[in-house]
Amino acid sequence: MSFVRVGAVLSTVAVSALVLSAAPAQAATAPVIQDTKADSFALGVAKTKEFVLAAEVTGATSVTVRSDRTLADSCDSWSSTLHKHEATVFGDVFDAPVDMFAAHGGNGCAGTWRATFTAKGAGGQDTATRKYYVRRAARWVHVNASPEPVRKGAKVTVTGKLERASWDDGKYHGHAGRTAELQFRTTNGSYRTVQTLVGSRTGTYRATATQSVKGCWRLVFRGSTTTTAAKAAGDCVSVR
Repeated sequence: MSFVRVGAVLSTVAVSALVLSAAPAQAATAPVIQDTKADSFALGVAKTKEFVLAAEVTGATSVTVRSDRTLADSCDSWSSTLHKHEATVFGDVFDAPVDMFAAHGGNGCAGTWRATFTAKGAGGQDTATRKYYVRRAARWVHVNASPEPVRKGAKVTVTGKLERASWDDGKYHGHAGRTAELQFRTTNGSYRTVQTLVGSRTGTYRATATQSVKGCWRLVFRGSTTTTAAKAAGDCVSVR
């Protein structure tokens, strides 16, 4: 088959006589989730906390997020449509009141959560997940080092109780059987771990150590996926 050069012929035809066909429409591009944000947060029994769920997306007309506890059947899931704030940013700041989980799984809601973002656009959709943690607040109470003052080289006894918030009844209860650290620092020094100890079934601790110089004692809990870390304020003891 031979090709006929038609350019010269077309150039002599009046513009009004030409019938031009529209260029074929290009398929819409599917949205792409480029990045996500899911804040971990902790709840006690008194203060509302804020956390952010957001996604950076191109080509989306809407973005929704669904949050699920990764441990099956331990807590209710929830979903939300995110607001668009910039050309590619969808997200919201959420309030977490202290009774957020009271009727939706209680203490079973503490732990690892999965946020699933779904972006929709004219060309389809894209999904992405992000892990975050929801923890029960922990605290130390009744921490005391005695005797005060202590004789140089004598024994000091440090006691205290580790508690954590219950979302079932809105109160603090002893956090049983957790490993904690007894730490000491001199007046101008930094805390160092003297020993590790395990709490009782009611969350109480009792440790004995030798003290030779003036300094402060405290108890430290490192936390877990369900419970926040907690450091007691130091109780300082003089040496005589």
